[in-house]
Amino acid sequence: MKIENDFKLNVVPLIDVMLVLLAIVLCAASFIEYGKIDMTLPKSGESSDDFPKQRVEISLYDDGSIKFDDMVVDLETLKLNLQDLNKETPLIFKGDEKAHFKSFVEIVQLLKKHNLSNFLIMTEIKNE
Repeated sequence: MKIENDFKLNVVPLIDVMLVLLAIVLCAASFIEYGKIDMTLPKSGESSDDFPKQRVEISLYDDGSIKFDDMVVDLETLKLNLQDLNKETPLIFKGDEKAHFKSFVEIVQLLKKHNLSNFLIMTEIKNE
């Protein structure tokens, strides 16, 4: 019995998949390299002056520094301070529009990790 070697491999789908993966890697690499996304934070149309008297403020500045109730802290110290907070404590998160988006996400992830969902993100009032 004679076996014919007429087997042909179709590599077109493999090339398509590899090109898609290459495009994803190149897009992700550009975000990792720059570390920030240029954007202007949205401005709200209404102001709310009814902030609670007992609150904790977290501020993120454009140079990457973080303040926790007017005390300059690093990310590890902020993590320790958030562990000690009551879950019902109102938080106000203020971030400079030129701050790194990565730092913003890290702080929001810390709040989520410690189940601190009672927070407001401060925005600038839009002047029309």
